[in-house]
Amino acid sequence: ANPPFESPVIAVILQRFLNYTYHAASDATRRQQAAIVLRAALDLLNRLTIPAPAEYTSPGTALYTVYEAMYECWQRVQATLGNRLVLCDCFGRQMLLCVLAIVQDTLQKKPNLVAKTAKPYVAQ
Repeated sequence: ANPPFESPVIAVILQRFLNYTYHAASDATRRQQAAIVLRAALDLLNRLTIPAPAEYTSPGTALYTVYEAMYECWQRVQATLGNRLVLCDCFGRQMLLCVLAIVQDTLQKKPNLVAKTAKPYVAQ
C-alpha cells in the first residue's frame, strides 16, 4: 500500500481542530498563534522517534495490534522512500492516538525532558 495509509492525515486533523477552536476568534493574533501551534506540533510529531511495538506496549492488547500494523507500514515507508515523507502526511487518527500515548508515557517517565530539550520556537 502507498501513503497515506489513513484519511484524513494527522496534519489535516490538527489543522481542523485548531481551525475549529480558533474559528470564532476575530483577533488576528489568536489565529496567528493557532498557525504557530500547528507548525510546532507537526514539527515535533515528525521528529518523534517511533519505538518498536514491543518497547512501547504489551502484546495482545488492542493498542499493540493497531500500533504494530502502523509501525510496520512506517518502517516500509522509511526503507523505500527514506525521509521524503513525514509521519503527519502518512497516517491519521489511529497513529495519532498511538503517538500521543507515546508522548504522554515519555513525559510521565521523564518530566524534565521537555524543559531540557525544548528549543524556543521561532515563527517563520
